[in-house]
Amino acid sequence: MPTPSHATRLALLAAGSGFALALAMAPAAFAAEAAASAGPRPIGPDSPELEQVVVTAPKTDAAKLAPATAPISAFQPTAIVTRAFIEDSIADTSDFTGTLVNTPSVSAVNNNGPGLSEKDAVIRGFGDGEYNVRYDGIPFGDTNDPTHHSTAYFPASTLGAVQVDRGPGQAGDLGQANFGGAIELYSRTLSDTPYAQQKVTAGSWNTFNFVTTLQSGPLDALHGTKVTANFQELFSDGALSYAKVREYNQFLKIETPLGEDWTLTLLATHNSGKIHEPDNNGATLAQVAAYGKDFSMNNDPSTPLYQGYNTVRKRTDFEYIRVKGDLGEGFGLENTAYTYYYDNQTLSAADVTQNQAELAAGTFPKSAVGTKAGPAGNKDVIGYDKLNHYRVWGDIIRGSKDFEFGQLRVGGMYETAFTDRHRFDLDRTLNLPNPIEKPPATGPVPPADIQFLEHSKWFQYQLFADFEWRPTEALTVTPGIKYLDFTRKVSAPVGSKTRLAGEFSSITFTKTLPFLTVNYRLADNWSVYGQYAKGFLIPPLKVFYVPNSGLNAGLKPQQSTNYQLGSVYNASRFTLDGDVYYIEFTDKFAKVGPKSDPYYTNLPGTTKYKGIEGQASFLVVDGLSLYVNGSINSAKDDAGLTIANAPKWTAGVGAIYKADRWSVSLLNKFVGPQWADDGEPADYKIGSYSTTNLVVGYDFGRVKAQLGLYNLFDQRDVTDISINDGPTPNPLDSHDQYFFQPPRSFQFTLRATI
Repeated sequence: MPTPSHATRLALLAAGSGFALALAMAPAAFAAEAAASAGPRPIGPDSPELEQVVVTAPKTDAAKLAPATAPISAFQPTAIVTRAFIEDSIADTSDFTGTLVNTPSVSAVNNNGPGLSEKDAVIRGFGDGEYNVRYDGIPFGDTNDPTHHSTAYFPASTLGAVQVDRGPGQAGDLGQANFGGAIELYSRTLSDTPYAQQKVTAGSWNTFNFVTTLQSGPLDALHGTKVTANFQELFSDGALSYAKVREYNQFLKIETPLGEDWTLTLLATHNSGKIHEPDNNGATLAQVAAYGKDFSMNNDPSTPLYQGYNTVRKRTDFEYIRVKGDLGEGFGLENTAYTYYYDNQTLSAADVTQNQAELAAGTFPKSAVGTKAGPAGNKDVIGYDKLNHYRVWGDIIRGSKDFEFGQLRVGGMYETAFTDRHRFDLDRTLNLPNPIEKPPATGPVPPADIQFLEHSKWFQYQLFADFEWRPTEALTVTPGIKYLDFTRKVSAPVGSKTRLAGEFSSITFTKTLPFLTVNYRLADNWSVYGQYAKGFLIPPLKVFYVPNSGLNAGLKPQQSTNYQLGSVYNASRFTLDGDVYYIEFTDKFAKVGPKSDPYYTNLPGTTKYKGIEGQASFLVVDGLSLYVNGSINSAKDDAGLTIANAPKWTAGVGAIYKADRWSVSLLNKFVGPQWADDGEPADYKIGSYSTTNLVVGYDFGRVKAQLGLYNLFDQRDVTDISINDGPTPNPLDSHDQYFFQPPRSFQFTLRATI
C-alpha cells in the first residue's frame, strides 16, 4: 500500500505545525502591524490585484507575494490568485485550471503538459460538475450537465484573477451547481495607461505560444472609453505520443462611462482548437509496459490508435453586455445580458485499449476492429462521429438598496439553452457510415449507423434576496434565500440507448434554499466567519437515457448542507487563514430497476465531507516570502468508506522572491492518496504524488525574460484511472486506462512592452 514519502510527511507536519503555531501567536505577535496596515482597499488584477472582488483589508507586503490569499471580508473559505502570480509563477500555456492548483484542497494534473489537454479540478473531493464556474459573475458549463472544458474558453492570458470559493456562497451566487463550491474567473482589467505587449514562449515538445495584448487607456474622443484586446496562438506536439495541440483565442473588452454614475461593459471572446486524442483517452497498463508512460497514439492506420482517426475540434464563444450604475437615494442597478456557444466535433476510434493478450497478438477488443456490416473477417477500424453543439442565452439583473445599517440585494437570472447531440457509427478506415446498430424494440427503424440523434433545451430562472446587516462596524450578518425553477425538454429522433424514434420527454425541478453567513472583525486585519447554507445540483441529461423516462418522476436535485467556520488574519509581514467544514450530501442520483427497464432515483444515503484547511505566508525579508498550505479532507459514504477521486489530504510549500528586477517562484504541491472508485477497492488505490515547479524571471525594463521548469524532479506517478472493466476487474487482463504526471518540461518566455 503506497504511503507518503518522507518529504511529504515533513511537509504535512510543517504545514500543520505552522498553522497551529501561527493561530496561537498571531493576535499578540502582530498587533502592532495590524494598526499600521488597517483600512479597506479594493484590489484589481492588472495592478496586479483583483478589482472585482472588494477585499476590506489592506493588500499587505506578505499577501502581494503569496500564491493565494483570503480576504478579511470572507464569509466562506476562499483563495484569491492574482494576475501577478499568474504572470510570474504559472506556465504561459496554462488554462484556468492550472492557475488554481496551489490553493488548499484543490488537485488537478494535466497529463499532456500545462494547458495542453483538458483536466478539471477536484475541490475537497467534489469533482467537475459538482461546483459552479463563473466568468465575471456569469455561470457557464455544458448543457448535458454543468461540467466544463478547461481549454475551451479562457486561457490564462485572458484572466485578471481567479478565486476559489470552497462553499455554496450566498443567495446571489448563481448557477446550476451551488453544491461543492465555485471557481470565479475574472477577465483582464482595463489599464489607465496605454501599452502594447508581445509574449513569445518556446518550450518542450515543440511548444510555441504567442500572446499579444493591447491596452488603449482612456480615449478622450470616446468620453474615456477603455479598450483591451488579447490574442493567443498555441502550438504543441504535447507530452503524449502524437497528441498534437492547436489553440487560437481572441479576446476583446470595452468599458465606457455613461455619465458620472453609470458604466457600460462589452466583452467578447472566441476560441478554436484541434487536438489529436481518443475520445476515451488514457493508456492501459499493458500499453504502458510496452510503450511507456507517455503513450497515447501511434502512426499506424491499421490500428485504432492511429492519430489520424482520433481528433477533437472545438469552437466556442462567450459574450456579454453589462450596464451598471447608481440610481440615487441609495439604489443601485446592474443588468448583464450574455450568451455562450460550444461546438465539439469528435472523430474517434471506438476503443483504443489493449490488455496483455491483445497487445501480444497485435489485436484490439472486438468493439474496435472487425465489427462492420460486410464480408466476414473484415478488419477495418471502427469508430464514431460525435457532436455536442449548444447555444445558451441569459440575463442577470441585480438591484441593491443601501441603508445606514446594511444593504438589501435582490435579483434573478433567466436562462435558456438549445443543444444538438449525435453519435454516428463510422468505418474509420474508409471514413464511411458503418450500419451496425440493432433496431429499436418498437416503432420505426432509424438508419443503422445512428446510435442517437438528440435535441434538447432548458428554461431556468433563479430568484434571490439577501440582506447584509451590519448591526455594528465589526459585525456583518447576511441571511438570504434563493428559489430555483429548472425545466429540461428532450426531443430525440433517435433516442440514446433506446434508439426509439420521436422520443420526447420533459421534467421540471424546483428548489428553495436558505443561506446565512456571518463575519466578525476582531481587529481591522483579523476576522472570524461562519456559514450555514444549502447547496443543490440539477440532475444531468443522462436521466433521460432510459426506456421509460416517465419512471424518473419524483427525481429531485442533489442537495448539500454546509457548516463552515474560519478565520483570516493579514498583517504586513504575515498572512494566515484557516477553516473547518462539515458537509452532508444527500439525494445522490443513481440508476436502479431491472436491466430491461431501468430508471433514475435519489438514493437515501448520505455522503459526509469534513476537514480542516489553511494557508499562510511570511515575509522573511523584503522581497522574499515563504508560503505553506495544507488540508486534511474526508469524503465518506454511510459505510465509512472514501468515495472516488477524493484525496485524503493536500499540502503546498514554497518560496517566492520578487525584488531587484528578479522574480523567482519555487512551489511544490502534494496530493494525498485517493481511490479511483467508491468503496476503497485495493486495485484502484492511487498513491500520493507531488509536483515541483521553478520559475525564474529577470526584468530588463521593457523586456522581461522568464524560464519555467515544470515537474522539476520528473516525478511520473499515477494521478487518475478510468475504470472500463467494472468494479472488480483482473488487473492482469484489464482495459482500465491510467494517467500519469507529465515528464519534466521547460518554457522560455520573452515579454516586450511598449
